[in-house]
Amino acid sequence: MRDRETCSQIADYGPEDDAVSLVIVEWQPSEDLEVGPRPLRFTCEVLPVDPGVAECFAGSAGTVPFTDRGRQLGAYILLGPDAPTSLADEARAVLQTLRVDPAS
Repeated sequence: MRDRETCSQIADYGPEDDAVSLVIVEWQPSEDLEVGPRPLRFTCEVLPVDPGVAECFAGSAGTVPFTDRGRQLGAYILLGPDAPTSLADEARAVLQTLRVDPAS
């Protein structure tokens, strides 16, 4: 994946036009940031992918913030404009396998 250097840190990791990116970020703990627990399943209802969600990115995107083992995380799916929507489903399946170490 190449770094696109856009106006948005997440969009920097956008895929080629016919591909998908799965980006995981971690935020420092903050009382100002309220994040719910990790979803039991990363379904299309929990993590929808729609056009115009990610600034500076021409394709569709979706995001879900969550807390897992004391860590505040965000998962982003970026789907290139020519990519089949089935790639978003594959990215959700990969996300389901994410294992998080406890916060130290």
